[in-house]
Amino acid sequence: MAALPAGPLAVDSQGLGYYRQAAAGPDGIVFVAEGDLWSVPYSGGAARRLTSSPADAANPAISADGRWLAFVGRYDGAPEVYVMPAQGGATRRLTVDGDRGIRVEGWSRDGRVLVSSSRYSGKPDTRLYLIHPDSGERAPLPLAEAAEACLSDQNLPILFAREPQPTDNVIGYVGGQRQQLWSWQPGHEAKPAFPDHPGTSRQPLCDGDQAYFISDKGGRLNLWQARLGADGVLADSRPLTRYQDFEVRGASLARTAAGSRIVFTRAGQLHVLDPRTGLDQTLSIQLNFDFDQLRARMISNPVNYLSALALSPNGDRVAVQARGYVSIFPVGSGRRVDVLIDSSQRARELSFSADGKSLLLASDKDGEQEFWRVAARGGDAAQQLTRGSDSPIYQPTPSPDGRKLAYADGRRRLWLLNLDSREKELIRQLEQGDLGDFSWSPDSRFLVYRADAANEFSQLWLYDGQQGREQPLSSDRYHARSAVFAPDGKTLYFLSDRNLDSQVSSPWGQRDPGPYFNKQTKIYGLMLDAASRWPFQPKDELAGKGDGDAGEKDRDEAKGKSDAAKPVKIDAGVSQRLYEVPLEPGNYDNLQADAKRLYFTRSDTPEAELKQLLSLAIEAPNPTPPKPETFSEGIKEFRLSTDRKQLLLVKEVNKQASLLVVPAAAQAPKELDKYTVNLRAWSLPLDPRAEWRQIFNDTWRMHRDKVHTATIQAVDWQTARRRFEPLLDKVTNRQELNDVIAQMIAQVGIQHSQVGIRDAAPANSDVDVGQLAADFRRAPGGLRVGAIWNGDPELLEERSPLAQPEAGIRVGDVIREINGQPLQSEYALASALRGQVGKQVLLKVQRAENTPRDVIVRPVNLGRDRELRYLGWENQRKLRVERESGGRIGYLHLQAMGKEDAARWAREYYPVFEREGLILDLRHNNGGNIDQWLLEKLLRRVWVWWQDGNQTIASPNPPHAFRGKVVALIDGDTYSDGETFSLGLQRLGIATLIGKRTAGAGMWLSDNNLSRDKGIARAASSPQFVVNADGSRRWVVEGRGVTPDIEVDNPPWASFQGQDAQLEAAIRYLKQGLPAQPASKPQAPDGGAQGSHYQGF
Repeated sequence: MAALPAGPLAVDSQGLGYYRQAAAGPDGIVFVAEGDLWSVPYSGGAARRLTSSPADAANPAISADGRWLAFVGRYDGAPEVYVMPAQGGATRRLTVDGDRGIRVEGWSRDGRVLVSSSRYSGKPDTRLYLIHPDSGERAPLPLAEAAEACLSDQNLPILFAREPQPTDNVIGYVGGQRQQLWSWQPGHEAKPAFPDHPGTSRQPLCDGDQAYFISDKGGRLNLWQARLGADGVLADSRPLTRYQDFEVRGASLARTAAGSRIVFTRAGQLHVLDPRTGLDQTLSIQLNFDFDQLRARMISNPVNYLSALALSPNGDRVAVQARGYVSIFPVGSGRRVDVLIDSSQRARELSFSADGKSLLLASDKDGEQEFWRVAARGGDAAQQLTRGSDSPIYQPTPSPDGRKLAYADGRRRLWLLNLDSREKELIRQLEQGDLGDFSWSPDSRFLVYRADAANEFSQLWLYDGQQGREQPLSSDRYHARSAVFAPDGKTLYFLSDRNLDSQVSSPWGQRDPGPYFNKQTKIYGLMLDAASRWPFQPKDELAGKGDGDAGEKDRDEAKGKSDAAKPVKIDAGVSQRLYEVPLEPGNYDNLQADAKRLYFTRSDTPEAELKQLLSLAIEAPNPTPPKPETFSEGIKEFRLSTDRKQLLLVKEVNKQASLLVVPAAAQAPKELDKYTVNLRAWSLPLDPRAEWRQIFNDTWRMHRDKVHTATIQAVDWQTARRRFEPLLDKVTNRQELNDVIAQMIAQVGIQHSQVGIRDAAPANSDVDVGQLAADFRRAPGGLRVGAIWNGDPELLEERSPLAQPEAGIRVGDVIREINGQPLQSEYALASALRGQVGKQVLLKVQRAENTPRDVIVRPVNLGRDRELRYLGWENQRKLRVERESGGRIGYLHLQAMGKEDAARWAREYYPVFEREGLILDLRHNNGGNIDQWLLEKLLRRVWVWWQDGNQTIASPNPPHAFRGKVVALIDGDTYSDGETFSLGLQRLGIATLIGKRTAGAGMWLSDNNLSRDKGIARAASSPQFVVNADGSRRWVVEGRGVTPDIEVDNPPWASFQGQDAQLEAAIRYLKQGLPAQPASKPQAPDGGAQGSHYQGF
């Protein structure tokens, strides 16, 4: 465990090769392996490499004549479409879009590349475009929500998949984002082509009147055949394959000299199928290459993956866990000790032993997370301390005497491990919530920890190791946490959120201000020894006379005697001996203490990532209380050494962790360089194949531990691992590993199941391409402005660069030059805008027959361009509602359910809360977590009216309650918390839902299950259920979606033309209930408001 690996795992090159995304051509096949494109004949054999590693190529497609190959590549960082000769050669870039979701779908008969992208659609929905490989001219196909099409001889889609392939990985998916096949004839609306199947049908391949496609109609995704009738419906469907172990992942069709052939991928292999005979042949392929991505290499900067730290007892060393490896660094000069450098296992939690001679760590070496002991100086074999664990391990905390280790696990259990006998004792298990913040008394007898109560407030508990009993130290009325014993064992300091002083004093005001309790935390202390005096108590004539009071000399002598800790005495009634540290409340965290000071962090808001580290002298007021001093700024976290003499500071420098170990004092030293832990020369060996296997097994474990228990138990999860694990022998890069993991976790059958990697940007990142948030079409002498995308006209930041006051460009104007260069195409425009984000760009613009004029604009980046297009789509609908309702109906679109969307609600709802109708547009809502905020607002009901002074108009109480009818629009892309909000609107009787069934992502999650290399396979853990009036219970949303009250579709052809049937239905529904004249507020009663009074005088 502590020695360098002898070398990478043995590589059998004959078995290597995980083949994906195959493209059939008239003369051969092109496929993706090791992140590159390869070609191979239909007979199999040795494959020939077509692209180089930086390409990260995907989605190849071969032209009908076999001469050209189109694909998505990342030569310059961003994914773009490229073309090259099918036999290999120089590439030519076709797009400068930077759209992460762009895909090559095929070729037209006239030699144009068929591409799907959501780049230009306003509200993000995937559309199809034909791009000329020579000029780059882009022609949209007239369908919305269209992907994966096969084209007619007229280069129009006759069969297409509505919606792109979902990012979730789910078998048997029937939610609103499922792909289904639709057919289309010019001049008519598209229609479902496979209407009797509620699941997935995708990737159509057309050959005469025969259509081939992938469908899960038989339970698993397989290849199917059907006849496309004149009515646009697939008839006589039958499966061509019947695989039940591994699904068909992708397919492509080509006409060859031997007849039509379908190439499909399954289990990392290529299959060739003759649709006429049904012969299914698995190709034997050899990748004759050096497999560079499998080569053992060094990780040059492991600090990018840092995720756990431990400070030695005397602060002379720091243990660092990064990417599952563990190294111990000296503070100052000295030798670095690499104690775990094995790619096949992953360390997580770290803690030095009490004597500093060994390091305790949690590792999955034997298949589960167990504790191991390794020598802190290296050299000795690792010793396994625990066995039989069945859950993740958290917060290992050794006792000062070195005999016991307290820790928690993922099943909310508190354990004590005897480090000598290696026996575990279960102290407590919670039914809900969390526990942690372990703190030992100096004599190792008592353990204080935080545990969540049934009402979700955290309490402090005291466990007596001698008597085996525990008692609460705080109630369940206030959060209490971060307890720490004073070195003399007489005081227990802790943090508690008891300052409830709202910064907002009243709900009466613009945009409905609510109470906000910032700076809730105060520092408290419990006097454990009843005879001891509170250290912060003002001096008086009794000071120093109590038996438990130590004089200054006694306290100074006690500072260096941690090796012989005196027994800690905790007298009865300890909870009553509560004191408050004389310090104003704040956002405090991570309380620590030495003999002289308290140390803690402070921030302006609880969410701040970087904080101040403060110190506060432990002394009586003389005459005023001590003031906190700023020890250091910009702190991410800190630790106090066990001897309480050194502080480990974690800062952030250039987005990387920087570690310093400094003396514990009132302030940090002025010059910090000599206290910095040197991580610059750190590098670690990586065996990719061993790491990928560890990641695969780790992902399996994290799903077992994170996914909702009954849900994961409903799946034979052990069998799923055994089925997919052999595919690891084929894998040659991380993307292929992701593909294997995606197939495995799909067996669970739940949403929020995306797989990806959150690593640093590639070294070949492209220069940002400036954007103008406008659409163009070719015109004589330049590009004509076809559309300008703006959001709120009263917000300058929501205007296109072309619509800024100083530019004044309008639809119909022609841009003739950019920075003095003539414009011939949109590609030329994009090329000229590379590297121009936020910079001044000179345009020559002509309006009608007027003289051209020069205009300066500042292009925005791609992300802002997409936002402006989305805001423009939003604004178009708002204006339509205003126009068609005469201002009587309000419109509010929520793109997601996050912080920015709460701000959008505040901006858009309050100007229209007096309207008689309200349309909440939740289509394409990407989720978040603010549903309860919004539901609370909409549940308000007016119960009384105010009439102020001489005003004639009454005011409702509560303010801003909506009194009209509400409609919510939903569709298949309404996702996660957008669905929870929709269901709440429906079940609480707030709104009528109009649209289509939602995605079905109803299980919430925390996304805290990253793999060692920052990858993630998301694991949802919290499904939702409802209790009906009769007491019956049922699961909701997950896998089902939310069903609208009124089903209305936005069909693809009409939607492309700009129609919005769902919005029109909402307007009609609300207008039907409106009176002829706008409703007015009630009039106050006649007479004065004095009420009855005595009339006898």
